Amino acid sequence: MKRKKKRTLEAIRLLHEVARLYYEYGQTQERIAQQMGFSRPKVQQLLNTARRMGVVQIRVVDPVTPPREIEEELKERFQLSRAIIVSGSIGAESIVRKNIGRAAGIYLEHILRDNDVVGVGWGRTVYETVDCFNPSGNTFIKVVPLTGGVGTIPASLQANQLAAKLAEKTGGNFFPFYAPALVDDERIVQAFYCDHNLKKVAKLWKNVTVVLMGIGQPLSIYRNTAVLYYSDADVALLEKHGEIGDILGHFLCHDGELCDASFDRKVIGMSLEQLKKVKQVIGVAGALEKKDVILAVLRKKYVNVLITDGDVAQEILKEGKHEVDPKIRTV
Repeated sequence: MKRKKKRTLEAIRLLHEVARLYYEYGQTQERIAQQMGFSRPKVQQLLNTARRMGVVQIRVVDPVTPPREIEEELKERFQLSRAIIVSGSIGAESIVRKNIGRAAGIYLEHILRDNDVVGVGWGRTVYETVDCFNPSGNTFIKVVPLTGGVGTIPASLQANQLAAKLAEKTGGNFFPFYAPALVDDERIVQAFYCDHNLKKVAKLWKNVTVVLMGIGQPLSIYRNTAVLYYSDADVALLEKHGEIGDILGHFLCHDGELCDASFDRKVIGMSLEQLKKVKQVIGVAGALEKKDVILAVLRKKYVNVLITDGDVAQEILKEGKHEVDPKIRTV
């Protein structure tokens, strides 16, 4: 028995010595084989055994994602219930959106409960979130769009389609909202809300428990895409008043207030007042072009969960250091 135990200890020491030569001293497998009188395949076998037995433990460290302390600082400074940071500068914008979507999808998997009423916005990062969302079983929820359709963007990015896809993945119920996101006159808004089907959906907004929404960049950045949905007069008006981006079609200024109240009355969707009453509002957005509007959203506490990239998080903490609204958002 003692002899067997001794052989076992010697074998483990051998694994340890080979692993140290390879991983700590950077010697090649060929060189180790020559030193120890083994064949190269034998050295490779020993290294594989060392990993399998836990003598070697490999840890992959992301050099870009900020440490957890930054998430905690965001939470504390902006009274968030959760902040989640993903890699930023190492990848293209599409990769950053995918990373944010993956993190948000996992977060949704953990927090959704039976009987939740989930409100869904629109956009590319919301699309990535829904696409990455992979629940392990059915959750009996209601899913409702929070805004009308934006005619110039692909159907796959529209609130109706995203809400329908989320409901399908959970086994929940989808309530469509067939209306435009913006009309020419606020009287048309009231006419839409007189429709029986739209009124039914609008009433559900009062019961929403979880919101998933994107945070839109300034109109000037995507002038050749979504701006086509707005008239030249609308764009000129919003830019004159200093718009920096939007949430659910509501355009904001640097202080987080509405950019223009008269324009906002032509928007069809959940209001900012209703949004602030929702228990959990998840904002998903990245890229430095959005840092100003993300900071404005945080200032006014329109979200209590932020999922963004490391570059944006660090810029927000720099710029927002002394500019936080002292009122604490209800969570």
